[in-house]
Parts: sequence; C-alpha cells; structure tokens
Amino acid sequence: MKKPVNFFLLFLFAFSLDAQNTTVKWGEESEFEKRMKISSILSDKSGHFYIVKQSSKKNKSTFILEKFSSATVTVEKRNELPLPVINQKNTKFEDLLVIGNNTWLFISYYDVTALKQFLFVQKITTELIYEGDPFEIDRVENIPEREKQDFVIILSPDDKSVLINHNLPFERYNNEKFSYRVFDENMKPVWGKEIELPYKDQFLKISNQLMDNENNIYLLSSVSSERKKGES
Repeated sequence: MKKPVNFFLLFLFAFSLDAQNTTVKWGEESEFEKRMKISSILSDKSGHFYIVKQSSKKNKSTFILEKFSSATVTVEKRNELPLPVINQKNTKFEDLLVIGNNTWLFISYYDVTALKQFLFVQKITTELIYEGDPFEIDRVENIPEREKQDFVIILSPDDKSVLINHNLPFERYNNEKFSYRVFDENMKPVWGKEIELPYKDQFLKISNQLMDNENNIYLLSSVSSERKKGES
C-alpha cells in the first residue's frame, strides 16, 4: 500500500482597490513530509515571503524555513534550523517575525528548578542562518510549572516594533497584573511597564490586545460583577 503524500499549492493575490484588476500568481505544487504543518507565512520589504514549517511530532527540535520570491512564487532558499539550546535547556518555538529589516526567532524554556520561564530571540540572516547568539528579552519569575504560560507576541501594524506580554504570577485575592515590553526592529527596549488592573482574575476576561504604530497598547476586555460563593 502506498503511503499518503501531503501537498500544498501556493498562490498569491495581487490586487488594487479596483477588484477587476486582481491577478493570481500560482506557485508549483510542493510535497512535504507527513505530520509536517505550516506554522506561519510572513513577508519582508524586499519582495520575499517566508514559510515556517514545523513537525507535529513531540519534542521536535528543528524547524524548516523557506524563502520565496514574490515575483515568481518559487523557493529561493530552504534551510532546516535546530532550535537553540540555552543553559543546557531545550527551547520551544514561539514565533518567527520580520520586524523592520530583520528576521527574529522567538524561543522559550522553563527552568523547573528555578521556577522561571524565559523568552529569548535569535536573529536570522537573509541566507536563513543564525547570526550571533540568542539573548533574553523577557522572563516570568516565581511561577510553578502548572502555571507556566505562553508569551504573547504582537507585531505593530507598520512592522517596526513588537510587544511582549505575559501575566504576572497568580496571587489569590489580588488584582490581575501584567508585564508589557516593547522592542524596536533591532530588539532594543523602547519601553516596559508592569500594570495592575482594578479587577481580580475571576472577574476579568481579556479578549484581545493590540499595539498601534506609536507603541500604545489597547485591551479589549469584559468585566463581570458576579461574585463566587464565600467571597466578600
């Protein structure tokens, strides 16, 4: 019996405000191995876009990055990159973004002994190789393993800066607290702040978070006035 083969067909839409001028560019049919998935598709300002592929197998320590020409919709470069090992810890893929003129890989790991969760970035060149060493840009301290979380990574609309957000460790009966940090395209800090909202965790639900081109942060949230049994 033949094994099933996975394919994806890539195409780009080029359009103007006049819908009648829409054109479609078709790429070649591509084959990729079983249990491989596309994590993200991103573009830069030089007429290229990138496809990030990851294996759905657990503990996969590499990812595949492909660079395409927008003009021809063909692969120009392809590289399988190992996720960096930091402090003898295997890292987890968080995201890959083009910020300004730079491409950054975001990776994290949790230190079960120190009860700390770390977020690092690693620069990737146009040749799809690592440049320099990964460096830390955020961390959560005093967080038990059962409470570890995903870092929220949000790109500004103009792609020139990035917001890193995480909840501060849960404290019973206290209000909800967050950490926000904004970085420029070179991953230099722009500003950072820890905030405390006037609501407890069980009464607050944040639906979305946005950042504008001036690095202002907006929260879309709802607040409930209901109280649970035994609470004053």
